Amino acid sequence: GKGTMGKDEFQVPSSSNGMYGVEIHATVVGNLIDRTWLRRFSEETEQILVCLSIFLIASYAMRAPTPLTLGIIFTLVGCSLVAAYIGFAYYNFWTAGLGTVVTATVFVAGLSIIYFFRRAEGYKRYLAKTFSFEREKEL
Repeated sequence: GKGTMGKDEFQVPSSSNGMYGVEIHATVVGNLIDRTWLRRFSEETEQILVCLSIFLIASYAMRAPTPLTLGIIFTLVGCSLVAAYIGFAYYNFWTAGLGTVVTATVFVAGLSIIYFFRRAEGYKRYLAKTFSFEREKEL
């Protein structure tokens, strides 16, 4: 059926087949009458939520050991995905900043791992320096 659409058929994301223009307009009018359309938070609220989410993820990532960090980070992202699904499915709320939070999570998790290993290497050098002094005294 692809490529054989008439002049009044249009491709829409919700259907693999084309939809007639009358059907599209009827859906729009029905949504207006029922007041069932997608809603978004204000732009300022979305920015605050995204910044708060990234701050929480980053603050946990820089303080906890790596396995715990990754668990906390992915738990926070999982909770935000579940909240976004519930908001979309039941309350018609669309969270546009969720992609930013997931991208930032991957970035912050990578930085957390790098930070953890750098901190561990620094601690190993510190211990080696401290105990090498003790070894020289014994010799």
